[in-house]
Formats: sequence, structure tokens, C-alpha cells
Amino acid sequence: MSNYTKTVNFATKDALTTGDANKIVKGTEIDTEYNNISTAIATKADLVSPSLVTPALGTPSAGVVTNLTGTASININGTVGATTAATGAFTTATVSTACRINATAAVTANGERLTILFDPATDQGITLKSTTTTFTGNPIVFINSSNAVSGSIYQQTSSIAYLTTSDYRAKNTITPMTGALSKVSLLKPCTYKWNADGSDSQGFIAHELQEVIKECVVGEKDATNADGSPKFQGVDTSFLVATLTAAIQELKALVDAQAARITALETP
Repeated sequence: MSNYTKTVNFATKDALTTGDANKIVKGTEIDTEYNNISTAIATKADLVSPSLVTPALGTPSAGVVTNLTGTASININGTVGATTAATGAFTTATVSTACRINATAAVTANGERLTILFDPATDQGITLKSTTTTFTGNPIVFINSSNAVSGSIYQQTSSIAYLTTSDYRAKNTITPMTGALSKVSLLKPCTYKWNADGSDSQGFIAHELQEVIKECVVGEKDATNADGSPKFQGVDTSFLVATLTAAIQELKALVDAQAARITALETP
């Protein structure tokens, strides 16, 4: 978009004396001014009925986007490449409503849409800071496709709780658990070393736990990503609590029954 710049000042010709060759308006001068005006008009936006074309920003290989400030949602749409994810950054994003990042393609074969790379020795990956001294609420909420809350990370000033929706109104066909003690006897707790650093740990092998209590495990045994790398299973042992509680109750019932029998046998 350019502005019109006059090349010939026709008004100055009026001040010239008669007979001065420069007083004559030449056809080439008229053509030049016409072309300048035509170019300026062609490159100006139509402010009455604008037809704007979204500029192609390209794919940055490095850089920092700073001071994203606005009153409505900011939508960052596009294909996020590995190079951009590795070197790009957002600093000082101030938005009163929401900031959404909607990538149309995964960053890697693992399927994530947003990757934040950081050095754990010096940096923090994500920081959520309350603006009030005391705070009770959900810094992160997980919502399903029906806009129902399925879980959240809940903060009460200095404590954190990881919540899964468990309201009775979200459930049906509720019955007492049975056979829990038998399930517990099938579990295979073990100790092991992590391949990554050789550190010691304890717990379960995902696919073995999945065979007994499938709700504790996400993923399939021996699954791989598109690039052939392992797609590891994950375990949430909090789903063991109900089974272990029911098993303790069943065990207590057995102990109470045996105690009653012993008391009866010892009573003369």
C-alpha cells in the first residue's frame, strides 16, 4: 500500500514567464502523474467495502512472540512444526477472556498438539500463579466434547488435589463391589529399575495390572507410535483404592467370622 507522491508541480508553471519552455505542460508529465495516481489507488484498501487478504506469515525458525494483549480470545491456528516448537516462545500473554492454541497437526508422532521444551535444571515448564493471596479453585479443568467437566486440578492456597468427576448424578447402576479379595490376590506388585537412569522403584507392570483391574491402565501392551517408537502404557493406581477398600472389608468380615467361631469354641 503506497501514498500518492506528486512528481510535477503544475502550479509553479503559472509563475513562469511567457515563452519559457518549462511553462509548457508536456504529455509525458501528464502521463507520469496519471500513473502515480493510478498506482496509489490500486494499492489502497477499500475503506468502504474492504476486501482484505490474510497475509502469509510463513514458518518462523526462531523468535519470541511478546505482549499478546487483547480483550477477546486469541486463536493461534496452524500447523506447528518441530522447529517452531523447539525455538519459539510466548512471553507476556495478557488476555482478559481466553487464549487458545489450535494446532491442525501434531508436533511429533506421539500426537501432542503443543510441546514446551525446557531445562529442568534451570527452568519450569508451566507455571500457574494466582493473583490473590488466598485461592480456592481449579487452575486446570478438563472438559469433554459435551462440555461436561470430567476432572480438574484443584488448588486451595498451598495444597493441590487431582480430581476425577465422581458425583452420583453422573452415574447409574450403582452396586456394591464383590470379589475384591480374589482380585487383590491376582495382583503382582514388584520392584524394578528404570531404564532411563537406573533408579529403583516399585509398583506394577502396566499390562499385568490391566488384566486384573483394567480401569487402572491406559494404552495397549506393545503399542507403537507412527515412527515405530514405543507408545508406553500409563498407570493410575488411584483406581486401586476402591478394590483395596472392598478387599479389606471382605478380609475383616472373614476375620470377624473366625473370631466369633474361636470365641464360641473357647466358651465352656
